[in-house]
Amino acid sequence: MQSLVSRLRRTVGASVVSSHALGYRLEASTDVEEFSRTAARQFRAAVHSGLGLALTRLGQLEKAGEEHEKALDTVKESADGPARATVLELYADWLLVQGDPTSAGNAVDEAERLRGGPSSDPAVVQLRDRVRAEVGVDR
Repeated sequence: MQSLVSRLRRTVGASVVSSHALGYRLEASTDVEEFSRTAARQFRAAVHSGLGLALTRLGQLEKAGEEHEKALDTVKESADGPARATVLELYADWLLVQGDPTSAGNAVDEAERLRGGPSSDPAVVQLRDRVRAEVGVDR
C-alpha cells in the first residue's frame, strides 16, 4: 500500500495525498476522477507486467509478450516515470529471454532515464548485469 501511495504522490503531487491516523486521504481540491483514472491505469499496468513476468518464467513467451504489450500500452502516457520504468524493466527481462539483449538493454536504459538513475532493486540489478554480459559492453 505504501508503494502505491508513494507513486500516487509523485503522479498527482505530494500535497494531494496525505496520511493521518485513520489512513490516507485526498485533499479537497483533488480531481478525484483523474486521480482514480491514474491509479487504475497504474494498477492495470502492474497486473499486466507482473503476469507477463510470471508467464515468462513459465516459458509461455507468446502469452507473456501479449501481457507486456498491454502493460506498455496502458502506461505509455503516464507522467509517473518510476511506474513506466517498472513496466519497462519487466519487459526487458522478457526481451532478454527472447534472445534480444540489445533491445533489453535499450529498455533498461530508458527505465533508468525515467527513474532518474539505476534501480536498486536486486532483480533489476541482476537483469542489468545479465544484459551487460550478453551485449558485451558496459552500458
